[in-house]
Amino acid sequence: MNNIYGIISSIFSKDGFRISDFYIKIEEETSIDIYKKEDCIVIDFQENKPIVTINKIIKLKLSIDGIELREDGGVLKIVYFPDIPFKYEWIDNV
Repeated sequence: MNNIYGIISSIFSKDGFRISDFYIKIEEETSIDIYKKEDCIVIDFQENKPIVTINKIIKLKLSIDGIELREDGGVLKIVYFPDIPFKYEWIDNV
C-alpha cells in the first residue's frame, strides 16, 4: 500500500489499518471536521467514531475522538483514555 487511498480503504476494511501494535477501523459512515492549527492538522470525528484496537498484554477497543497530524508523527485522541502518539515510520507498507 503506497498511497493515501489504500490507507483510507483499509481503515474501512474488515481488519482495519495497522500502525505498530494497534489497528484503526471505521465500522460505518462517519462525519469529520478537518482543520489546521498552527503546529498540526486536526481531524475530528463527529459521529460513529472510529475504533482503535490495541493488542498488547490485554486487548483494548477504544473510540477515537480525533487525530492530530504533525510533521514527524501524530497523536490519536482517545475518548476517556490517554492519547496515543505514533510515528509515521511505524505505519507498515507506506
